[in-house]
Amino acid sequence: MADTGKLSAASAVSHLLNVFGGVVLAGILGPALYGIWKTVQLAQEFSGFLNAGSMSGVNRTCPALVSRGRIGEYRRRANSSLWFSVLLLGLVALAVAAAMPLFDTAAERIGAAGLAAILLVHPFFTHGETVLSVEKSFGRRGIVLVVQTLMRVTVGLLAAWFFGLAGVVGVAVLSMVWGAWYMFRHSRMRLALRVSAPRLRKLVRSGFPITAMDLTERLLMNADRIVIVSVLGAEAMGFYQLALFALPVMMLVPFSLRQVVTTDVFDKVGQTGDLTLCEPVFAKSVTSIALSSPFLMGATWFGVPMLIGLFLGDYAPAVPAVMLFSILCFPLLVMQTAFVIVVVSRRVRHAAAWMIGVTAVCALARTTATRFGGGLSAVLAIHGAGWIAMSGGLLFAAQRFVGVAGRPALRRVGLWFVPMLLAALELPLVQAGLVRSGLVPGTLSFALAGGAVHTLACLPLFVLLERRIGGLGFLLALLRRRRPAPPANRS
Repeated sequence: MADTGKLSAASAVSHLLNVFGGVVLAGILGPALYGIWKTVQLAQEFSGFLNAGSMSGVNRTCPALVSRGRIGEYRRRANSSLWFSVLLLGLVALAVAAAMPLFDTAAERIGAAGLAAILLVHPFFTHGETVLSVEKSFGRRGIVLVVQTLMRVTVGLLAAWFFGLAGVVGVAVLSMVWGAWYMFRHSRMRLALRVSAPRLRKLVRSGFPITAMDLTERLLMNADRIVIVSVLGAEAMGFYQLALFALPVMMLVPFSLRQVVTTDVFDKVGQTGDLTLCEPVFAKSVTSIALSSPFLMGATWFGVPMLIGLFLGDYAPAVPAVMLFSILCFPLLVMQTAFVIVVVSRRVRHAAAWMIGVTAVCALARTTATRFGGGLSAVLAIHGAGWIAMSGGLLFAAQRFVGVAGRPALRRVGLWFVPMLLAALELPLVQAGLVRSGLVPGTLSFALAGGAVHTLACLPLFVLLERRIGGLGFLLALLRRRRPAPPANRS
């Protein structure tokens, strides 16, 4: 919990910096160039899966080696995974560089060149994060996260102002180079150009199920962006990315809770082999996210349109999609802790098949909708339906895996989605009421008034959260216990 707290605190600082930097960067670049940059980042995100699971294998098998002092074996496995990834991503980088003349504009060619450079550095950076996790140096990871974000936000914005997209890409590459150097320098890992085929096969076997689950999750969450950029172009991608602008901030608490629950589940199953012992912590984690998420949903509903209205007038077409996303993001938040249950129950193939099927159906529907004139909101609505189906299926299946009967599991899934339905009713009503009162949407006064009313509407959910989970009471009691004791009376 302490290690996760360090990483979560660093993630919170990083997200806040990214929010500020993202708003300013979107204004400097404009929708078209901003869309190209976000497309490069999307390609970078998926490039991390091109190691066939070897890096996940390092994460899964090497912590025990480090704990037992088998540093030599740990280094051989990590180096095998690293250079295998460098080879694969190097080939992809060469292919991207060779395809540069095929792009129509200079900006697209700059984006392709930047992607090729990022792909060459990416394996070193991601393996640096992995070795720090294996060695439980979460504080070091937090330092890298915050410093790298500061570099990208401060230096990157200056570079964007003077050099445009090329400056943004160049600073991103340099920040990754620094991060990789720092992480390897402060770890017990030593680079050596050695690849052991038997060790690599073992890493792939142990890590492929985790990578398959992560990849299908990323496909589900990013298939809409792939359709947008491939069918509607880079400018539409810029609008759409701003519509989903708040997602990293909204995912901060659910993803941190996912890390904590993952550790707890691995511990329980590793010691007892009994998956039913994981049911209470899983159920409480989902309940806590379900009851606390509507508050952030309202912050997105009122806050992001305010940012657009005050600073990013060119992105006004994204406002309807922002408001729709603030409701449809709920399934992504509540399903986070279900993934570890799927992994430890050895049902990755079933879950991956379900996720791929949902993604394929949504991608076909989205492509058809855009061909017939559907815009950002239509694509998001179709994708949101896929999120609901995916989340509901995962939450139901995870409960069945930990021993909950079918009917209670189905009833509990329905109850978990009630806060989403309440927010879907309450937020439009508050919006309409404020408009009727004479306030103008997109202004600071409108956002503050809407936020105040929405906070009052969320109070019953917070009371229920305290009664069900006791989280607020636990934190207050923890703070009281940590308060220093009064000095002893030595008279």
